[in-house]
Amino acid sequence: MLLSHLFHTKFFINIIVYLIIFTLAFYKKEILGISISLFTLILNEINYRFLLPGISRNELLQEVNISTLTESGITGLEYSNIIKIFNHIFTDKPMVYLIVLGCALHIINLKLNRLSLSSNISATLLIVNLIFVILLYIAIWKDVEYESAYRYILNLFHLILFWLGVNLDNLFNKKR
Repeated sequence: MLLSHLFHTKFFINIIVYLIIFTLAFYKKEILGISISLFTLILNEINYRFLLPGISRNELLQEVNISTLTESGITGLEYSNIIKIFNHIFTDKPMVYLIVLGCALHIINLKLNRLSLSSNISATLLIVNLIFVILLYIAIWKDVEYESAYRYILNLFHLILFWLGVNLDNLFNKKR
C-alpha cells in the first residue's frame, strides 16, 4: 500500500508504479496485497473525477504532438540533450558515487550469482525511469532546462538507496 502512494508524484512514476504492482502480481501472486496497492490508485481516480474535475492529471501527454514527432522522425530528436542531462547529473558527486557503488555491487553480485529478484527489479525500474526522462528531453522538451530532468531522475532516490542496500545484503549474506 505504501508503494502505491508513489502514484501521486510524477507522470513517469505513475507508469513505474504500475510496472511494480503488476510485476509483483506476476511473481508473488498475492492477490490481497496487490488489491491493497491498487486501492490508492482507485482513490486517486475518484479524487480526479469528483473533487478535481477541471484539472488534467496527464499534462505531459497533452504537450505531445504525435504528428510532429512522427513527421520529424529520428532526425528530429535532440540527441545532444542526453549529454547535457548526464553533465548535469555528474555535478552531484555524492549521487554519482552512490550510483557507481550500486552498479559495482550489482556487477559483483552478478559474477558471484548472488543477485536477488529485488535487486534486478530495482535496477530495471531505475533504468526505465532514466530512459523515460531521456526520451522526454530528446523528443518533446528539447529546449527546457535540465534541472527538471535531474529532479525526474531523483524522484526514485529512495529506490536507489533500496537497490544499494539490497546489493550490499546480497554481497554479505552468504546464505543465498
